[in-house]
Amino acid sequence: MNARISLAIITLALIKSASVWAQAPAEPTALVSQPATATAVAARADAAPDGSWKTDTAFALPRVVNTAFAPGEKLTYVLRYGWFTAGEAVFSVEADQPMINNRPTYHLRGTGRTLAAFEWFYTVRDEFDSYVDQDALFPYKYVRKVHEGKTRFTDEVTFDHRNRVIKGGKGTFNPTGLTHDLMSALYYARCAGLRQAQPGQFVNVPVFLDDKIYPLGFVVLGREVIKIGFGRFRCIVVSPKVVTGTVFSDQNNLKIWVTDDANMIPIKIYSPLVVGNVNAELTRFENLRNPMGAAVMTQD
Repeated sequence: MNARISLAIITLALIKSASVWAQAPAEPTALVSQPATATAVAARADAAPDGSWKTDTAFALPRVVNTAFAPGEKLTYVLRYGWFTAGEAVFSVEADQPMINNRPTYHLRGTGRTLAAFEWFYTVRDEFDSYVDQDALFPYKYVRKVHEGKTRFTDEVTFDHRNRVIKGGKGTFNPTGLTHDLMSALYYARCAGLRQAQPGQFVNVPVFLDDKIYPLGFVVLGREVIKIGFGRFRCIVVSPKVVTGTVFSDQNNLKIWVTDDANMIPIKIYSPLVVGNVNAELTRFENLRNPMGAAVMTQD
């Protein structure tokens, strides 16, 4: 199998690989995001008189209102390759909220592992950590520890959004706009106003991965009610825009089902590969910021 069974695949499917979109624009387009409320911003010590917040007098990250997640949230997924249960991925918002650049951050963490029964074929032990600004949800620091088969490495990346500089393991890079890592892109997308988006609307979320910048994006397909292991849920269906080649066989067939409620949780992914397919399904959720409003009560 050419494709890696890895947390990177699951993270991409949840928005969500390092594949490039065909003819995707380099600069992000406008998101369907909510404006900041004056009351929420006024409570900040660094709020400006007009209600905006600033990191300094010359630069301000765009504010993104987060009503989707909070520290303590934990999402667990089972990963299946064809008919085989291959692994597990866990995404969490950690309790620690370290200060970086004099800004409070969320510590976003993802872990991915293959199950023992699958490791005769391929072994994965991946860890992703991202530290994102609590008001803008853009990252300041990203650490990826990879153990995939015989490949092992640690990649640490820092983001200087003010000067548009990204420092990675192979040097310094200059993005044309604000850029995410894989983990921050996942959580940012949950706050990008997908519930207000119309079918066919395209959203860009540029991502830095493996010392390259990819204009990650996805299109809203519509709404469905789907059934997973522990119930039925109303969902928004989105499809990431990727090209064929190393991982996904058809960009139009990759689908993600996200709960149509305030939490915006990805609960199911179908990801075709060059050989076979990968399915990921939510098996457990803990400490959601909001009630699970997308659940559908049935009698069967």
